[in-house]
Amino acid sequence: MTFALATGAILVLAVLLGWLRLWRWQAAQPRGPRFWALLALQPLAAGLLWLALHPPAVTVPGSTLVVATRGAPPGAYDIRLPEAPASASDLAPDLATALRQRPATTVRVVGEGLEPRDRAMARTVSVQFAPPPSPTGLIRLDPPPPVGAGGRLQISGAAAGIDGGSVELLDPAGKRAALAELAPDGSFTLAGQVRAAGAADWKIVLRDTAGTPSDTADIPITALESPPPRLWVRAGAPGPELKYLARWAADAGLDFGSDVTLGGGVTMGDSPLAMTAATLARLDVLVLDERSWAGLSASARAAVLSAVRSGMGLVLRTSGPVPAPVRTAWSTLGLRLATGDTPRETRLAGGTTVQSLPLAPLGTDAIPWLRDTTGRPVAAWRSYGRGRIGLWPVLDSYALVLTGKSTAFAGLWSNMFSAVARSTATTRPDLPAWGYSGERVSICGLSSPAQMLTPGGTAIPLHPDPSARSCAGYWPITPGWHRLRSGDPVTETPLRILPADAHPNIRAAARREATLLLARSRPAAANTTADRSLPGPAWPWWLAFVAVAALLWWLERARLGRSAPEPI
Repeated sequence: MTFALATGAILVLAVLLGWLRLWRWQAAQPRGPRFWALLALQPLAAGLLWLALHPPAVTVPGSTLVVATRGAPPGAYDIRLPEAPASASDLAPDLATALRQRPATTVRVVGEGLEPRDRAMARTVSVQFAPPPSPTGLIRLDPPPPVGAGGRLQISGAAAGIDGGSVELLDPAGKRAALAELAPDGSFTLAGQVRAAGAADWKIVLRDTAGTPSDTADIPITALESPPPRLWVRAGAPGPELKYLARWAADAGLDFGSDVTLGGGVTMGDSPLAMTAATLARLDVLVLDERSWAGLSASARAAVLSAVRSGMGLVLRTSGPVPAPVRTAWSTLGLRLATGDTPRETRLAGGTTVQSLPLAPLGTDAIPWLRDTTGRPVAAWRSYGRGRIGLWPVLDSYALVLTGKSTAFAGLWSNMFSAVARSTATTRPDLPAWGYSGERVSICGLSSPAQMLTPGGTAIPLHPDPSARSCAGYWPITPGWHRLRSGDPVTETPLRILPADAHPNIRAAARREATLLLARSRPAAANTTADRSLPGPAWPWWLAFVAVAALLWWLERARLGRSAPEPI
């Protein structure tokens, strides 16, 4: 049932109840003209109220409304929106108001394109748009997924107008965290490591072939506060791989432990980990190489696999030739190495080269998380109960640190641990990565009560809609770090609001692409002169309803037509 039908049904029921009340009220009195007037005016008032709520449609002759947007050249236009340069054209606060003032079937957009607030209204008309040239510089930034302290930060985007340039990622201290060359299509991917929890501004710098900065963009990053992941590495022999892995884990803030079996009951490193259900339940990731796996007793292996089924992550690492019994045992877990122990040189994205043992063809339940530049899987994982088992056949990845590629080394291990670590998912509000001053921000997954704290400390209550994913709208004015308070117990989630003029090229490209999409989805060529039906004006019906309602009120209370009371 539509809203109009539901409203009509409610009004009909109200009229019937009113008639019944009136009939019983006047049962003891003669039914004169006043009674019949009251009886007739009630359905009339209901009908006028329905027409006021749902005005009859009127036919509007086809016409074109020329609208000036941001960056429009000087000229005479029908309407200019607030972002357009000042001119003699009539100013409208938004496209919806412009179409109410000047109904049209087609909107011709001049300038960079429509703002987000106007795009929903633009879907109701045909759109003409001659896009300006794509801006030069950064034209797209994909917000990174949530990352925890010590996790791997990955940012993708694209640039235009620069051939053969490069992009670098700067951490909050201004130090280079990652560097990438632009692909032929202008796309890029940067990866760095977030060392501490909290909110901070990172920066992306686009450089031309001469190394001169061409564009910059601030990237707000919020590293989630969470207990440090618990990682234990058991090796069958000492080596530099364990040394640099421990150093990386310390820098990343991980709860790291390791032990090395030397044979004959002799170990080095931390106190040897007891392979029992109780100790393994406290770990998020356990790393075993081929020697330490071979040295496990049957009961220890059973305890490890039971812990994986309960959610722990297990990484099977190769440090050299893998004995046949170990290969067989690992293959029963769904991850197989190819025949032979000869490592091959593997080239990864970003120009990184490592030595690795080749994988056998993966089963349908195995997921590769690392591929070489040809797309061939290098490392993979698969589910095992509630946990995951990963196979890491890369040999001597510590060589990356020795050749000045410590960021690549950290990225490989961080990515691998993120893929298999014990899940600690929690329900968090769904916030955008950032917002802009003066633009609406949609926040979902809220629980009442919820409020936003501005940088100045002002608390603004939010009113989530339970029928729409518990979403609420927020209109920030002041740039800076805003804080969302919600949940029980109350938690704070930071949200960075950038200045209104931030990311000019990125937002110009977004306006251009969004308006082009509107023009393609509703082409104007065939509909420029077509008539269109629009809701008619509601104010005449409201005036008539108020007049009839006032007459009803007067007739019910006036003494006109009432029989005089008998004298006492």
